[in-house]
Amino acid sequence: MQDLRLLVQFSVVAGTLSFTEAARNLGVAQPWLSARIRKLEEQLGFALFERSTRRVELTAEGRELHRLVKPLVELAGQVLQDVDALRQDSTQCLRIGCPQLGEPDRQQAALIARFAAAHPRISVEVQPGITETHFDLLRRGQLDLVLTILPSEQEEWESLRLYPLALAVMMREDDPLARVQPLNPGAFHGRRIAAFSRHRSAELYDMLYGPLIAAGAKPLTVPELRRSLLRETPDMIVSTIVPAPAGATLRYGIVRRPVEDMPEIRLSLVRKRGAPHSRPSDLFWAFTANALEEGMTNLK
Repeated sequence: MQDLRLLVQFSVVAGTLSFTEAARNLGVAQPWLSARIRKLEEQLGFALFERSTRRVELTAEGRELHRLVKPLVELAGQVLQDVDALRQDSTQCLRIGCPQLGEPDRQQAALIARFAAAHPRISVEVQPGITETHFDLLRRGQLDLVLTILPSEQEEWESLRLYPLALAVMMREDDPLARVQPLNPGAFHGRRIAAFSRHRSAELYDMLYGPLIAAGAKPLTVPELRRSLLRETPDMIVSTIVPAPAGATLRYGIVRRPVEDMPEIRLSLVRKRGAPHSRPSDLFWAFTANALEEGMTNLK
């Protein structure tokens, strides 16, 4: 059996018709490469190149051998790329910052779960928390990507705008507001609304709750936006952020209604513009872009 490395080295020389250029492409010394080709010619029993002081050309046998080994060399190159990708997949992880929306976002979870299933060798680390903190970690390279509902139009970021979200409220089905149509900010005048702390994200807090507070609503800061608050305080209204459309009838006599006439809210995937990105990061970006082109239908 021929040494496959000799055949690959021959193919590079045959493709360039220059021992000097081929040696540079292979990262070896030109005299060493010339000796390797002479060794192959000795093994085969015929010349592969016609050499002169000005140029190198293939012999008839050389052209035929080049035709035969070219598919092998191309396949070897692809295999090496796949092996390198396998190595990278097994040693790298993807770090994503995700917002805490109040209720689990099933589309967001499905996006990450489907990516993880498609790339089982990539470790996906999801870090929930405050978006401003996530952006700071992204700047420092401690996160690869951020899912956010805050505007990300600054020049330092590039983003994929995903699906719309809605500010909604959960209440008991016998609450008078459950029958109000439409349920706009003015309907909450004088009502207590469970909200996250403004210290968590002042920009997001003002965007979501500013219109309600201006209309006379009374925000009540709670550590976690959960529907069980309604069992403890039946007349309370609990805010939440969910993918649109937000209307639903929940268990235990609770309904969820979207708040109308509010600023647009949309989940976006953000990364640092112009920065080098890890392979897992690029794969997730491309995976999300493809899902976006399909209308996110594969995430429902």
